[in-house]
Amino acid sequence: SSTGEETVRVDGVKRTSEAPSRFALENDPGANAWHWIDKEAMNEHLGMPQDAPLVEQMSVREEKKKSWEEEQEDFAREQWPKPRGLTELIRFPVMPDGHRQYALTWAALGLATGAMAVRARKLKWTKKLVGCACG
Repeated sequence: SSTGEETVRVDGVKRTSEAPSRFALENDPGANAWHWIDKEAMNEHLGMPQDAPLVEQMSVREEKKKSWEEEQEDFAREQWPKPRGLTELIRFPVMPDGHRQYALTWAALGLATGAMAVRARKLKWTKKLVGCACG
């Protein structure tokens, strides 16, 4: 164009900052290592205006069967990091409360199984002592 500007099409999703979990490593802008999305810090690191959008590039490839050789050629040509597919945007975060609930569930199941085993063993002993021919 006459202004030297060019229009570029990007298939992606506009992202916002996210709160890091307790277990997330600290971002290290000096090493360009980002463990969670901090849009403001990323814009600052890149010298972009704070209101510049953060767009995560998405993969919109056709799903078709390929030979092993075609897969290897594609692998060599692909960019890294690989763009995510649209279905990968669905997140199932596991918050610390979720971990606690998971641990309590399995602890309760373990205790219940243990209690049933003790009860079964007691019944078996009782049957032997009484002489029950119940099996």
